[in-house]
Amino acid sequence: MSFTVRYDPENECLIGCFVGTFDKGTRDDYARAILQAGQEHNCKCFLNDMSNIKLDLTTMDIFDLPRFLDSIGIDRSWRRAIVFSREYDQFRFLETRMINEGHQVRIFQDHDAAIEWLKEE
Repeated sequence: MSFTVRYDPENECLIGCFVGTFDKGTRDDYARAILQAGQEHNCKCFLNDMSNIKLDLTTMDIFDLPRFLDSIGIDRSWRRAIVFSREYDQFRFLETRMINEGHQVRIFQDHDAAIEWLKEE
């Protein structure tokens, strides 16, 4: 597992990139790093590049994600775009689940489209 989270001043958003197996344990570590960067830069806008992952989350892990994120402070006030390179039914389920819980999350296969959506008000 390897990830980075940085602030992009040009687009006024955080950009995270995750490489490797994405499971419940790595999800938790990654989410906490995102929260810390958001607090440091006073930013709640996040582009999540997941185009180089092996997804290893159960349906229940995905179902519980909104509750977990709320509990650590990544709540409904955040705007998040997730970029991936191939179709994962689990990502579509994640998007639906997050939206149903009031989170601003969209799934993209194009980095530029994700940035444009993040910039929309």
